[in-house]
Amino acid sequence: MDIHLRPYRAFVRIADLGSFNRAAETLALTQPALSAQIKELERQLGFPLFRRHNRRISLTPEGRLFLDRARRFVMENDWLNMVARDIRENQLRIGVAHHSAAIPERCELIETFMIDQPAMRISILGRAHGQLLSDLRSGEIDVAITIELADVDVGSVIEPMDPGLNRLAIASRQVELALPAGHPLHEEPLPAGALRGVEIATVGRAHGVALSEYLSRHLFAIGAQSRSMPEGDGRSVLRYAAVRKLAAVDLGWFGDPPAGMVRRRADDLDLRTRLTVITPRRDLREGASAFLAFCAGRQTA
Repeated sequence: MDIHLRPYRAFVRIADLGSFNRAAETLALTQPALSAQIKELERQLGFPLFRRHNRRISLTPEGRLFLDRARRFVMENDWLNMVARDIRENQLRIGVAHHSAAIPERCELIETFMIDQPAMRISILGRAHGQLLSDLRSGEIDVAITIELADVDVGSVIEPMDPGLNRLAIASRQVELALPAGHPLHEEPLPAGALRGVEIATVGRAHGVALSEYLSRHLFAIGAQSRSMPEGDGRSVLRYAAVRKLAAVDLGWFGDPPAGMVRRRADDLDLRTRLTVITPRRDLREGASAFLAFCAGRQTA
């Protein structure tokens, strides 16, 4: 059977409105033209879709069974058209972590590129860290921007780096400790061993499994007691730690710590994170290639 969408859309519209005349008006067709489409569809299907009772119509048993499938076919076609329009109109789809709007470097990178390329249509899509990588592999997004550990072989500890992805580090930050007012630790930098037995709030999986798991294991290795907070992104962890009067891991990307907290370098936290632009290791669309070249020219990490 040669499938054409138009009669299926007409069938669904008639079933929803209960009238050939009203359906014809909404579809900008004459009633005879609409009737001819339905008759041809019924011929192709091999069963009637409607019973006609003078001026009233009703679905046949076959029509009731077929309606859900026809509706799904119309919706799938509409979705495909929407995807095609998005691909056509949005030349660059950038995936970002939901919380990253609070990272000035991330915002400035995208905004400066938009100024540099004013004609390019860009779509910014918020994602969880794990979803960013999955959507890169599937082609749902062209580029991902996120925070990752720097100079740490997470593959030997947590999970291997995906060989199908390229990474470009834009900037990096030292992991530090944020301390609430009155906390007994005050030396700067805090010497090795100073964090033993100290309760430290740390980030969760909002920044990805590798970063959160490595930090938790690292705190355990130095004898600290890691504590999870109600929200696991770096900015929220600092806010909740201030409320609970706890020391906290400070990734350094979210501006100054909350009022009353101070930053301290700690020899036991000799770690860095980096703001990373990630692309799939395959041919890129023109917009993604232009963005990657722009980022490479601004690389400072």
